[in-house]
Amino acid sequence: MNGHPPLNGCTPTWAGHGNYPPRYGWLSKVQTALTDDISTFARHDVTVRLGVGVSQVRSMRFWSMAFGLLECTRSPYPFGFTPSGRGDWLLDPNTGADPYQEDTATQWLLHWWLLSGDACPVPTFHYLIADAPLSTYGRDDAVQAVRRAARRVNWKIPSSNQVSRDLTAFLAMYANEVTPAEPGTPEGNRHLEDTAFNPWRALNIVLRVPGQKDVFQVNRHAGKSVPKPLLAYTCLDHATRISDGHSHVALSRLHTDPSGPGRVMLADHATLCRALETTAARLPELGLDIDDSAEGGPRLHWTGPADTAAARILAHVYDRADGPPPGPAPARRDVLEALFD
Repeated sequence: MNGHPPLNGCTPTWAGHGNYPPRYGWLSKVQTALTDDISTFARHDVTVRLGVGVSQVRSMRFWSMAFGLLECTRSPYPFGFTPSGRGDWLLDPNTGADPYQEDTATQWLLHWWLLSGDACPVPTFHYLIADAPLSTYGRDDAVQAVRRAARRVNWKIPSSNQVSRDLTAFLAMYANEVTPAEPGTPEGNRHLEDTAFNPWRALNIVLRVPGQKDVFQVNRHAGKSVPKPLLAYTCLDHATRISDGHSHVALSRLHTDPSGPGRVMLADHATLCRALETTAARLPELGLDIDDSAEGGPRLHWTGPADTAAARILAHVYDRADGPPPGPAPARRDVLEALFD
């Protein structure tokens, strides 16, 4: 898509989800279980407690970590886990902002947390959404494109099978039908059921190409449907990582950075501007302003620390007094590889 190397901020971990996408309710189940008992994943009856099979337990743990909702702890159990501050803020069964993921904004927020972090463990997902030069791929072409990207950044090249398993989960999580069958018909009912179990499909980030098996298209206009304040949050959250303590950032970076909101949230320059202008009007205390006369191109300005502004915007989105604490520190690469490879 531009001169940036691919897979920025990703870890070379493949198919740690075991072919399963994050199902509706999984993240909340993990949050509740660990809130009740930090040793849940070390218990012999973990499958009973979570109500899933053995392979799905591993997948649930993977996705909760991938979204930044869990933190690793080495005590009292090796490779133990506890809900992160972010997980408590969003999914705590008693005090969470959206414990049952009922708000569409939550699916967008989790999508952002998954792909924008400093240790994204789903490089196949990141590549196809934020890095790939093309929008439309067949299955085999997509697999080979991801393997070429890994070669380009001097990673050990994953096998075709590893990437194919990633692609299976990617399509199950995101791919929606362009023209779903009518409700009430067998196909229409199947579509509604699939969307209920895979709520990220409703975001229309990835669309299946009608009449072409295993061909899909990344919807480069999907960002137009992101709630404007949430999109503004992603801009300030990204600015927290790249502004080096300054109170401004170039809009071009928000639009084109490899893990920035333009590419991860599939939002064009005009869409980002509208989101920021709308949020500036709703939250004037943040001092959000776009300086069109800035040397080197338009810049976004804000008042105070960027992370404080980001948290305030997210508090507004969910009508809460406070936003989430900063995301958990990235897990060490050796821990990720031990858990997910």
